[in-house]
Amino acid sequence: MTAIAAQLEHEYPDFDGHWGVNVVPLRQQISGDSVRSADLVRRRSFVLLIACANVSSLLLARAASRET
Repeated sequence: MTAIAAQLEHEYPDFDGHWGVNVVPLRQQISGDSVRSADLVRRRSFVLLIACANVSSLLLARAASRET
């Protein structure tokens, strides 16, 4: 990429040549450096899901006990 940038700078000298090139793997571009934070969000979401399931089962048990 540096060679291509140098060639373009040579072909178009009037254009501002202070540009750089940064090549990043696609996986890193998509996920960024926040892989750990995404994993943390996934864990917290799972814990919240378990807590909601527990509360809903308690509410169902309470409603069932009131019926009888």
